[in-house]
Amino acid sequence: MNWCLFSAGALALITVTARRAGGQSLAAACDTLTTTIDREECLKPLQDSANAVVLRAAGRALELLPDGQREHFLIGDTSWWDYRERECRSVIAFYYPGTIAGEMFARCEIRTAEERASLLSDEFNFAAMDPANHGGCVGYAPDTVALTGTLERRTYPGPPNFKSVRHGDEAETGFYLVLPQGMCVSRHLDLVNEPAAGVRRIQLLLDQPGYERLRPHLTTVVTVRGKLSHSITGHHHATLLLQVIR
Repeated sequence: MNWCLFSAGALALITVTARRAGGQSLAAACDTLTTTIDREECLKPLQDSANAVVLRAAGRALELLPDGQREHFLIGDTSWWDYRERECRSVIAFYYPGTIAGEMFARCEIRTAEERASLLSDEFNFAAMDPANHGGCVGYAPDTVALTGTLERRTYPGPPNFKSVRHGDEAETGFYLVLPQGMCVSRHLDLVNEPAAGVRRIQLLLDQPGYERLRPHLTTVVTVRGKLSHSITGHHHATLLLQVIR
């Protein structure tokens, strides 16, 4: 499922739908199915949708907050995801090895996501916001962004332990863009490309011609264009990565 397709309108629609149903969860749409397998299959897209909506809500909240409060908000948001993981894993533990453990886990994720999205919608009054105003935040791919900062060559420890070149780890050297102030990413979110704020160091993803083109500009201020993604492996030494176009 392409979570990027969920807009503020979709968030509002899901929140309002749940409220009009007297607080009834969207998962109730699967209640009439008679077998556990059918209910699980019914719940899967609703589970994806609920996750997409709560991510979108966090991104919209970032756009409404001033720079100085965004990182603090994300700390709280990370705590919520940790809480949700513990809560829904405890549901699996309660029902395991019963056949409905998977179904109940999905229902837990849907319920908690709906609660979180509704809370954020009320707190930040999404319905009154201008959907075109993103508070200076940008989006992950497929959006293309232009970033200006100081181009630096940096070395970080790689395999096997990603801790210390001095103690035997392979040196991983690359080009990084250091921004004059922290940036915010609030759109095209998923469970990998998380909301981000206050990020100043961007790891540049380049082919060999790209390195050669930028090498003469090391230690100077440059503007580069590309598509953002979030770090996912030990080879990524910054929170955000930019696949450079030019």
